[in-house]
Amino acid sequence: MLESEKKSTLEVSQETPTEKSLEKVPPEPSSNFLDEIQQENALNAEDLDNKKLHEVPMLDYEKMNLESLENELKRLISNEKISSIKAHVEAIKKAFDSQYNQLLEEKKEQFLSEENNEEKDFSFSLPIHDTFYKTYQQYKQLRNQYQKQLESELQNNLVRKQEIINEIKNLIAIGKDDVAWDIQTLLRKFYDLKKRWYEIGAVPREYYNDIWNNFNHHTENFFDYLSLTRNFQEIDFKHNLDEKNKLIEKAKALLDEPDVQKAFRELQLLHKVWKEETGPVEKEYREKLWEQFSAITKEIHDKRQDFLKRLEESFVDNKHKKLGIISQIEGITQENISSHNEYQKAIAQVNELREEFQKIGRVPQEDSENIWQRFIEAIRAFSKQKNHFYKENKKIQNENIAKRQELINIANTYKDSSDWEEVTPIIQKIQEDWKKIGAIPRKLSNTLWEEFRSACNHYFDRLHQERKNQHKQENADIEKKKNLLDKLKAFKLSGNKEDDVKKLEDFQEKWNSLGKLPEKLRVIDTRFNKIMNTLYKKLDFDKKQIELIKYNNKLEHLPDGENSLIKEEAFVRKKIEDIKRDILQLENNLQFFTNVDKSHPLMKEAMKSIQQQQNALILWEDKLKELHARETKTEENEIQTEQKDE
Repeated sequence: MLESEKKSTLEVSQETPTEKSLEKVPPEPSSNFLDEIQQENALNAEDLDNKKLHEVPMLDYEKMNLESLENELKRLISNEKISSIKAHVEAIKKAFDSQYNQLLEEKKEQFLSEENNEEKDFSFSLPIHDTFYKTYQQYKQLRNQYQKQLESELQNNLVRKQEIINEIKNLIAIGKDDVAWDIQTLLRKFYDLKKRWYEIGAVPREYYNDIWNNFNHHTENFFDYLSLTRNFQEIDFKHNLDEKNKLIEKAKALLDEPDVQKAFRELQLLHKVWKEETGPVEKEYREKLWEQFSAITKEIHDKRQDFLKRLEESFVDNKHKKLGIISQIEGITQENISSHNEYQKAIAQVNELREEFQKIGRVPQEDSENIWQRFIEAIRAFSKQKNHFYKENKKIQNENIAKRQELINIANTYKDSSDWEEVTPIIQKIQEDWKKIGAIPRKLSNTLWEEFRSACNHYFDRLHQERKNQHKQENADIEKKKNLLDKLKAFKLSGNKEDDVKKLEDFQEKWNSLGKLPEKLRVIDTRFNKIMNTLYKKLDFDKKQIELIKYNNKLEHLPDGENSLIKEEAFVRKKIEDIKRDILQLENNLQFFTNVDKSHPLMKEAMKSIQQQQNALILWEDKLKELHARETKTEENEIQTEQKDE
């Protein structure tokens, strides 16, 4: 081994190595790119399974759900070496904790957004959290067991290798002092020690380079000693020279490897073979070979550094992309969103941004935690605002639900009513009121709407059927009235006033019983009344008597019940009050004719109008008397009916 490879050596003794027991040799010039390879080889040498770390795929754990993360953790523990999966397990745990904590925050915000929960303690857990950490604890136990066993083995190996180095050192002293140990005997002893050396496993990483440098140093000293006495090592030197040249050629081939990371890992293995598996060469080749190997190593190292620099630049680009997405989410949160539809669009936008964020690759390590926390805070702020909106919206929706249920109660109350004139406006109004009520949850909205619509439809179906029936009845009554009108036209007075009056009353009663005619056919009523008035006049009845006869006939056909008489009385009293106001107004108008002769046309017209209104007043007052008489008769009939029932 060349002098520049000997950074430091251990003074080998039978005691456990300590810092104080180190034998220092003159340091060689150090290169950072060589240090990096030696440190990595030391790590791999300490744990032979560690080199399998690159063979275990590092998946994108941030994109996995909780169940997938747990399954992947179980798979790694079951199928891979415990020493090879530390980085994978920690990445899985980080992704699991992040997702679970985010879910926990969302559930907490949802809990606090519900009514009457502000004062309650929040509690939430999923079974997968317990099962995941149970599996993780299993990994830690296995890792601890493995680490303790490994440390014991490494320490024991270090002691054994120190003993071999001591024995190699002693071979030179024995060769000098004991003539019985010829060169052949020394070589056999050396090769036996070398075989034992390679059979011994790894040592602690902090001693790896020193122990190997020490071993190679004393191996070279041994062969240098033999070269002074006899040139037995020429064949061995030639073999080692060939092997080192092969390693240099393999290193050159790695310069063309497109996968820079793979090339670097292969180079580490070549350095391990150079150090551990190839012996010394002639002094004249040592520095030259090492310089060639180091130059290739530096070139591969520089390519890797360029690759890592570009990778870091992509990390910075990813950082800006993620910060841009976070700013968009924060911008959505700051918007003045005031409706359910707007929030649904905002939720969809945030979910898309969340997915886009998770698809973006790594960011610089120093920014990773801060960016993730800001992302979580942005999502949390949006969720908090959204939950507050829906909490307030829920109160409004509850009020709207109560309003709609009230309208449903009204519809159900009147849906079987037959008081068409009074109820129809009510049903029409609550239909308009329903349209003015704000939104409620869709599922409940459909249910309440079906109930409300069913009640309204039930009423209007009955109304339409009633009108249909009325229409049929009206058509029949029209024909009957036309027939009755024809009979009245053909009627001749007999000369017996009493019989004639009864027959005329019979005509009137039949006519009234056929109900009212449509507006467009009221001319038939006019013809009937005109003929009736003519006949009554022939029987010497004045206009007032005729009107009272017709009014009594109307009272006979009023609907049963107290309300019909009360409504009729209200109508008559209003008519009387209206006539009195008209008379008063006409009399006041006469004051403008104080100097006008009574024979003046305007004066005559005014006096005529007053007389007509006074006659009308007398007629309506007489109608009121007839109505009172009818009410008294109705009350007496009701009393008699009650007495009979008793």
